[in-house]
Amino acid sequence: MLILSVLASSDFQLKKVIKAKPDGAHLLKKPSTGTVPRVMGIIDGYGYMLLSNQLGDPVTFNYIDISSTGTAVGAGDDWCSVSSASTPYSLGFSMPYYDRTITDVSICSNGTVVLENISRYVGFSNAMLPDSNYGFVGFIAPMWDDLNPSQSGADDIYFQSFSSCPDGYSGACAVVQYHLVPRYGGSVYMDFEVVFYDNGNIKIQYNSAIDYNDATVGMQDSSAAEGSNPDWYIQYVYNGTPYTQIPDSGTAILFKLIPIQSGDAIVMDVNPDEYIPTAPVDVEAQIYNADTLDLTGFLLHLDIYDTVTNTIVFSDDQSVTLNARSINTVTFSTFTPADRSYYRAVVYVTDSRDPDPTYDTASTVFRTHVRVGDVLDTMALRQPPLLGYNFSFITYNDLRARFFISDFYGGVYSFEPRNPSASFRYENWAFAPIYDPYVNHTFSIANDGDSLFFLSHLEYDGWYVYSQHVATYSEVTPGVFAWTGDTINLLSLYSAISYGMDWDGEDQALWIVASDGSNHALVEVSATDGTLLRNIPLSGILDVPTGLTILDYTGEFLISDGKFVYRLDTLGNVVDAYYTPGALGAYDLAFYPSCSPGDTDPVVVYAVAGDSLNTVMRVATGYYCDQLVSIAEKPKVERENVAFHMKGRTVYLTGAEGMVQVYDIAGRRVATFNASSPYTFNRSGVFFIKTDRKVFKIVVQ
Repeated sequence: MLILSVLASSDFQLKKVIKAKPDGAHLLKKPSTGTVPRVMGIIDGYGYMLLSNQLGDPVTFNYIDISSTGTAVGAGDDWCSVSSASTPYSLGFSMPYYDRTITDVSICSNGTVVLENISRYVGFSNAMLPDSNYGFVGFIAPMWDDLNPSQSGADDIYFQSFSSCPDGYSGACAVVQYHLVPRYGGSVYMDFEVVFYDNGNIKIQYNSAIDYNDATVGMQDSSAAEGSNPDWYIQYVYNGTPYTQIPDSGTAILFKLIPIQSGDAIVMDVNPDEYIPTAPVDVEAQIYNADTLDLTGFLLHLDIYDTVTNTIVFSDDQSVTLNARSINTVTFSTFTPADRSYYRAVVYVTDSRDPDPTYDTASTVFRTHVRVGDVLDTMALRQPPLLGYNFSFITYNDLRARFFISDFYGGVYSFEPRNPSASFRYENWAFAPIYDPYVNHTFSIANDGDSLFFLSHLEYDGWYVYSQHVATYSEVTPGVFAWTGDTINLLSLYSAISYGMDWDGEDQALWIVASDGSNHALVEVSATDGTLLRNIPLSGILDVPTGLTILDYTGEFLISDGKFVYRLDTLGNVVDAYYTPGALGAYDLAFYPSCSPGDTDPVVVYAVAGDSLNTVMRVATGYYCDQLVSIAEKPKVERENVAFHMKGRTVYLTGAEGMVQVYDIAGRRVATFNASSPYTFNRSGVFFIKTDRKVFKIVVQ
């Protein structure tokens, strides 16, 4: 039976789904929604520093296995040792934790260890930090999720205290190990642990593959939950954000308590990072003052390197005041970057009062050169009567010069890209009566650039997809789109849910990205008879892919999985991938042929995020408009000779098949014709003819 992952409104609902799973149903992967959580920097407001080997920090993975020597706590499902069994566990020493001293802990089955107010229960419904749903609790969360140590095949949670820590630390430590513990209903039995040190440091280590869904990893003080010290917490990852910090086997995360040192300053972070526009920029650094006194006239230095030539192109010195025991933002003088360049900014302490060189230097990389996936602009289209989370898939229609967006809840909208908010409107579609109205959900959308649209429909009861068809629509009167009667049964072609679609005019076919939750593929389906033309397996690095668009200039594919944007070649190989940290995930993409002659702007797609604001984004493809001529002239697939000859303004092709696209010098598609017939240009100029095998540059006199 095919099972896809599902985003339930609560873990309790997810439990019910797993326990009552009908045969032949497909669980639907939906876009992650909700507020993007604020991820703390390197040091929180009290003085805990976050270090992780995933981030390249000097943290040693040194697992302490106590599954044969420690005490089994006998954890049940949705259980905490104090609130459920009146059993605290003594660390065997006194440990500083924020402004308190901890001697006993409560071990909870759902991946948390309670350190403050240990009589409190912390349940399976995890959230972003700081969290107060279970009261004002201070806790460490190595994997806060709906875990079940009492599930069949699971082992238990173990506890053991050491007077001399076996990982090489000279002092005492205590270990809480989750040994062979799965997520509720899961089949991955995880092994991870928390190590508490008598100096206040806390380490999390993962010794197995991790069945990650939306778990919270981090720690908080009870006063952060209460709100009196709102920045006394560190969140490492929540709900898959940041994607690069989802733990795996061998991951080690250290929460290090920074000791008070006179005159000591730590360079935490430097910004900007990743892509910035070509405009003057002020480099900023986050500096932590580990002293209990303000540091006045403190000296810091900035060097900016051109990473291509490895030369310093800008330097600056700042004399600043750093507030005691807090994070300070230092802004350096303005730097003007060059277009399409790569830089590294290094900030370091030059003040002679600093006693400890550790963490005195930090750096960042930034660039003015776009890469695939860079979010260049965002627009919110939450307009009455829409309330958010409406947008699913997007397509661009050449004939109307508008983007069309499908709504999972039964609607199609459109907007003109140069003024989305003012031009946004509801389109009048007479939907195909494929299923009962209560389970007939509109889903992915594509069009042929002219008058035909393709809209997939799901038979979906709120939990499961039972069937999926693509219906063809045409515009019967201005602004009214009706079903033509043509339908393709997708689940009869391949056992997977179809997500993003795009039109291939050369083959008169639809390209679709499909997934069964684990296996992903690019499939090509004939729009005339519904036959499966090609099935290309996709790289295993993708999460469940949702968005798809074809780059008309290159024949490549752009695919998104809600976290990354990937550029794939015609064989389905990933040739570039990028994720902009902190940006909304792109759920679906649509190519926008917007370049003008002499334009040096980035080539973009438009994307929908499926969030509460109905956000639409302009996303870079990694190409620039002035590169399009050289890109367009590259042959695609050399299968046999293709030739053309001109007679006046009429072109004749030989050796080509199917439909042929005509682009002007700006890369805009201006015509489509069948290769078996001649085509006559209506004006002079430079054009590109794209066949099924090659692209020709033609000068029409």
